[in-house]
Amino acid sequence: MASPVDRVMVGRPSTEASSPKALNCKDPKTGVAQKCWNELHVDQYMKNWHKLNFPKTCKKGDDFSTCFGRLAVSGNDPQNCTSLASRNCKKLDPTDHYLAPEWFYGAYNSWAIHEFFVNWANATRKTAAKNPTVISTAATPVDFDSFAVAKTGGLSNIDVALNGLLTAAGNSPQNLAFRHILNKVAPTSKLTYKSTEDGIKTAKPTVAELVVKRLEEVLMFVETNLTGFLAMAANGTFSTSEVVTEVSLVSALVPDAGDIATVDDGAVEEVVGKM
Repeated sequence: MASPVDRVMVGRPSTEASSPKALNCKDPKTGVAQKCWNELHVDQYMKNWHKLNFPKTCKKGDDFSTCFGRLAVSGNDPQNCTSLASRNCKKLDPTDHYLAPEWFYGAYNSWAIHEFFVNWANATRKTAAKNPTVISTAATPVDFDSFAVAKTGGLSNIDVALNGLLTAAGNSPQNLAFRHILNKVAPTSKLTYKSTEDGIKTAKPTVAELVVKRLEEVLMFVETNLTGFLAMAANGTFSTSEVVTEVSLVSALVPDAGDIATVDDGAVEEVVGKM
């Protein structure tokens, strides 16, 4: 039986060139490969662009990843990957025309990271629907009546729960990159829970709903903060077609989950909309 790590990394069919000799990092048409991130020095390229051109070459209101993604395709196709509910965060086709290979890899990573967070959000909900104890066990010993203020090991309680899910899902490179961002780079969660709002008693959110909202927070940070983005994308972890899928995540979290298609993906947008 495959280990959780093996299961989690099952993704889309690879777009990398079949022969290492055929791959040319300077020409994305030949394939997408992790090694190209460092070979092309994409991190330094984006730092230089950010220092010299952001935000003066961007449209008003553009975050850095939105602007970079727009310029990568010569401004022809709006690209916004800052929210789980974004409808115009599109996977880039390496056969299209780009200003330079560095632009392709920067914009491609923006999509891949967004895809990762969306898949985690969907997997969290579907795991909760199939086996709620998986979520509650990950949250133990957190008391979510006061999750916004109590700390365990220096982490907010919601991050304790998310770390528990990450452990259960396995230490794939992409999960490890996310864990690093969550625990060492991203700001402390601003999520709050109020039992009443405007004098009206509100329903207590489930742990799964809180995890999805925290995923939204961290995604927005990564896609709007260059330091966070480069830390997440480091060493080409997301410069691959094999982004962690929600199916593989649910399979790792709930091995006997079976058919997960019965849970409506649209509910992720509904939860985020309540933030």
